[in-house]
Amino acid sequence: MDPTQLVVAYCERLDGAFWAEPANAISNMTFFMTTVGILWALFRKRRFDAPVIGLSALVALIGVSSFLFHTLATPLTSALDILSIAIFILAVFFFAILRLFKIGLTGATLVTVGFLGLSWFLSLLLGPKLGLSAMYIGPLISLFAIALTIAPNNRKIALGFFMTGLMFTLSVIFLTMDQQFCDWFPIGTHFMWHVLNAVVAYMLLRLVIYAKQVNQPAPNHPA
Repeated sequence: MDPTQLVVAYCERLDGAFWAEPANAISNMTFFMTTVGILWALFRKRRFDAPVIGLSALVALIGVSSFLFHTLATPLTSALDILSIAIFILAVFFFAILRLFKIGLTGATLVTVGFLGLSWFLSLLLGPKLGLSAMYIGPLISLFAIALTIAPNNRKIALGFFMTGLMFTLSVIFLTMDQQFCDWFPIGTHFMWHVLNAVVAYMLLRLVIYAKQVNQPAPNHPA
């Protein structure tokens, strides 16, 4: 793999210029907006939630990695972009499972490993038809699976995951559509993948915050 090779993956890029993908590059600002929004929500409620702060930092890392890919467009920045998303998905899935189902660190780790295996299998199975989008089918299914599983105990959280699943479905559609509409929409649809994913990340982190609040034991008041 030549680390200097130009990666032309989306409609917007026509040459090797740094700003050849302005919409795809600038739309990464939405990830930083998500990070600021989550940190502000914690600050406003005077809550310290170390895992959520860490997850917020991962969202910002996605923004940085994706910006580098859509400006430098090399195999290395492409790998960094994909890796940052994968790390966030695994991390947010782990903490969601840990907080929602009270199965402990070992249980949450095993479920996360199973989720990783299923996602990998689906990406291999669907890759020939969906391309890069196939790697997100596992995470997409998991959002609806969590919604169905948690519904009997907490309909509010279940509805949150269901709505997040719908939002992510739309996001994956925009990712998949990009190359198919280059002729009549030259900037492509990939920038909407960024915008909607930032919204999905915000919704997920708010759900993880809420899951902690719901599952916290009630304080003991003196008689």
